[in-house]
Amino acid sequence: CIHCAGFPGGRKFFYRTSEILGGNYAHIPNHVMACKNCPLEVKSTLAAKKRVHAEEKAKLSRGSQRLFFERVWGRLHAGWVPLTAS
Repeated sequence: CIHCAGFPGGRKFFYRTSEILGGNYAHIPNHVMACKNCPLEVKSTLAAKKRVHAEEKAKLSRGSQRLFFERVWGRLHAGWVPLTAS
C-alpha cells in the first residue's frame, strides 16, 4: 500500500496472475478503508465509488471484469499479452 509502505505492518499485494488478481481484488479497497495512514479524502472517494459499483457492474456484459483485470495486468507487466482479444 502506498500509504503504509515503510511502516511496521505495511501491506503488500503480490499476485501471480490476472486471474488471482481478479479473484482477490476486494482485498485492496478493504485494506485502503482500514489503513491508518490513508488520507480521509481517499477513503471518502473510495466509499462513494463502492456505493455505485454494484449498479455499474450490473450494466456490463459477462466477462467484462475478467477482461478488465487482464488489461490491468498487462499494463502492470509490460509486454504481457492478454489471452482474449480487446
